[in-house]
Amino acid sequence: MVELRQKLESCKSNKRLSDEKTFLYFIQFGKSLYSGKTLELSQLPTYEVDHIIPRSVIVDDSIDNKALVLKYENQEKKETCFVE
Repeated sequence: MVELRQKLESCKSNKRLSDEKTFLYFIQFGKSLYSGKTLELSQLPTYEVDHIIPRSVIVDDSIDNKALVLKYENQEKKETCFVE
């Protein structure tokens, strides 16, 4: 937790918290929301922001409906089908 706090302080000083991926990284405690795997702050460009409830189901582009995830996790989700 100390390491995460140090990373947060570093981002606050260079105003990176306004970046959506950086914000999600910290509110998810540096973990992928789907698998719980540890994410690296230095690798943010390789991760994806996913809509938890797809926009095809509901139009919600709020931060509450977004998750920072590994690319393959997002791709696997896209292959699933929502049945009514």
